[in-house]
Amino acid sequence: MYSNFFLLMLMLILMTIGSENETSLVLSNQPILASCIVLVLYIFTIGLISSQNIRLGRIALQNQNKLSILANVELALFFIAYYFILGIPSRFAFQNFLFAGTFSIIISILLYLGGLAAFYHSQNRLRYGERIAFINTKLQISLLIPFFLPFLIYKFLSDLAMLIPWDRILQITGIAENSYEETYLILLAGFVFIAILLIVMPLAIVYFWKCNDLEESTLKNRLIVLCQKAKFKYAGLKTWEVMQDSMTAAIIGVWGRFRYVMFTPGLLQKLSPNAIEAVLAHEIGHSKNRHLLIYPFIVSGIFIASSFLASMIYAQMMSVLENHLVLSIQVWNLLNALMFFIFFALILGILFRLVFGYYTRLFERQADLYIFELGIPSANLIEALNELAIASGHIHDVPNWHHYSIRQRINFLINAENSISVINSHHRKVMLSLMAYFICLACLIYIIFFNH
Repeated sequence: MYSNFFLLMLMLILMTIGSENETSLVLSNQPILASCIVLVLYIFTIGLISSQNIRLGRIALQNQNKLSILANVELALFFIAYYFILGIPSRFAFQNFLFAGTFSIIISILLYLGGLAAFYHSQNRLRYGERIAFINTKLQISLLIPFFLPFLIYKFLSDLAMLIPWDRILQITGIAENSYEETYLILLAGFVFIAILLIVMPLAIVYFWKCNDLEESTLKNRLIVLCQKAKFKYAGLKTWEVMQDSMTAAIIGVWGRFRYVMFTPGLLQKLSPNAIEAVLAHEIGHSKNRHLLIYPFIVSGIFIASSFLASMIYAQMMSVLENHLVLSIQVWNLLNALMFFIFFALILGILFRLVFGYYTRLFERQADLYIFELGIPSANLIEALNELAIASGHIHDVPNWHHYSIRQRINFLINAENSISVINSHHRKVMLSLMAYFICLACLIYIIFFNH
């Protein structure tokens, strides 16, 4: 899921850069012909994604992550042609409309989802047959849709902001352009946007992920009692229907009125009540330690750092190229966009793997430790981890960049139960690591926004 999330972020960045492109390399005065070529290229891309899964046959089922990356690369190449070589968005009939940017992004997202649908359908057809393939593909696409919402909301608000007479507002308030006050307002708007998303996203996820209320049972009563014991407020206990084949649980939302606890049917069916109770304690641990509130700032910081570093490297690289190459304006526009995207993608990938991975591993262990605060035997969580590893193909020792391996997590729980110093040491490590992160983020923001 993390890999899909990262690939999705890259595609959204490519869409953002591409949607702002106003030139094309070829057919600049023939929008109808360019549109026909785009249609042919899209059909070819869809066919390529589907056929490569079919040709690989059953091997594809064992290399789904690699094939997913390959499919995203092929879709990225299509969008490069779509945005920069043929420049289609600049010729849409609604280009002069107020919300042209939003419409352009919606079409791009639909094209991207169409490509992913072809990928998932060909994969599912190998495993389940045509009828089940359609159902599963619909569920897998539904899993991604909520992640597009922040991007769409941002794009809509950006278009809406074009109606606001900012020059007049700045004049009335006495705020000068490029001043500290204007920068503070921009940062404040960013924080308000994140706060809105933290409310909207849980509601959207519950809807698109087909979450139903957990059926009344002895297990549900036990889980309710555990939440009461932890003084944990939530809006509902749900089943996570969109991920029927997985064994996992999650908490979505940071505020009680917009916070939901979700369990996949597989987890509820295969784990014992004691193990499920321990899994819930782990998820409550994420909430109690404010991990869900901290994650958006970590991801935002990674984006800011990636943009800053990519801009520096890109500027130096383009300066060298400009001194050695004589190219047309259209080619330079293409190089400018692609060079920035390539550097941004590489740096984002490195930081996501190193920084995000480091903090998710810290948070997973800290959430594991919460069972001790609730008085739940570590054996219950160890049982859950062991069952999850067995159900996934005996993956106890398989390395995991964002969770540690199952064996490492089990050994950590055993050590924590035997020594309180292990628990205290880890909580201290998390606190110091977060302090270091936010100090670095504050320094970076100061350099970008205030060090004129």
